[in-house]
Amino acid sequence: MPDRERSPKPERPVVILWNSPLNASLVYPLVMVAPLTTKVKNKHACDLELFPEDGVKEHCLLKLNLAQPLKKTDLSCEPVGFLTQDAIDRMIALFLTLLGVDMGS
Repeated sequence: MPDRERSPKPERPVVILWNSPLNASLVYPLVMVAPLTTKVKNKHACDLELFPEDGVKEHCLLKLNLAQPLKKTDLSCEPVGFLTQDAIDRMIALFLTLLGVDMGS
């Protein structure tokens, strides 16, 4: 597949994936994030579908396969919301599945 020229978006909504004491540390410069997209028709097995009742502004996908560290200084704004506990539980379950962890049924 040929590479297509892509222009980076100036801002991309992300979910900070874990609530770690390192997130508040002044000496540790990174947080782990995964991007959100509103292109829900392109859902893949590694995407978590989220709805406004989950704590997001609109119907979207959390792209867990694109999780990556991000410099805290690159976060451009204050948090705009928080995922509900149900959404967090679904995210953790999907993340464990992607890691190949069998939690049993």
